[in-house]
Amino acid sequence: MKLLGLGDSVVDCYIHTNTMYPGGNALNVAVFARRFGLEAAYLGYVGTDRAGDHILDTLRREMVDVSRVIRLQGPTWHAWVKLEQGDRVFMGSDRGVYRQFALSEEDFTYINQFDVIHTSVFSQIEPYLPRLAEAPGLLSFDYSNRVEQAYIEQTARYLDVALFSHDGISGDDLEGFMRSVAELGPEVVIVTMGEQGSVALHDGRFFRQSAFLCEAVDTMGAGDSFIAMFLVCYAQGMSIPECLQRAARASAQNCLVHGAFGYGIAMEEVDRG
Repeated sequence: MKLLGLGDSVVDCYIHTNTMYPGGNALNVAVFARRFGLEAAYLGYVGTDRAGDHILDTLRREMVDVSRVIRLQGPTWHAWVKLEQGDRVFMGSDRGVYRQFALSEEDFTYINQFDVIHTSVFSQIEPYLPRLAEAPGLLSFDYSNRVEQAYIEQTARYLDVALFSHDGISGDDLEGFMRSVAELGPEVVIVTMGEQGSVALHDGRFFRQSAFLCEAVDTMGAGDSFIAMFLVCYAQGMSIPECLQRAARASAQNCLVHGAFGYGIAMEEVDRG
């Protein structure tokens, strides 16, 4: 079974420690899926700078296929981050060469090989969703906290799995919101809520999972590890409760690691923005 992380990659620059880590939702999910036992690949854009070198070196060390990664002259996407009591706070970003992201016919031929395709609201992927929906693989999309009705109506019809963060949704309206998304087409709708756990809607039923609490060192990548473990389990036919439980445990364990999944290196002047 094979999973593709499609879209965003970034170096997260921790200004308080002068350290940068590889990251980005699509890239992180690919790395975690490989760690969780699937074959995995990443398809996206990186620059010709030191950050791009570090991302590609890290992916190769993690045995993630990078054969369709495009390198363009210029800077890799940078995001500047600080931690407050273990929680990430984004200070700004520069998308660099990722602004030029596009998919070719050769990319779609490659994409059709995968059992699971994961992408995100950060990936400039919207124009390609109709084509991606035609691919044989399960299509997963992380909305993060973007919950505008018009955007969801534009995108959700093409998805198999739709994921959201709770901080964009009113608690009283949570189940109604999830039902409205499911009515557009996704077979699974998931909302993660940090320490309050997660909720999934599948086949008309709601499933709730408590969080595994821990003394978090860094929450970066926790949501992406949740997504990856859920997709790995779901694609292999496990029940929704089992998928949620394993995903919650993976998310908690990832909070004990600096960066999304480690591999920090010292920042240079060019990385400080």
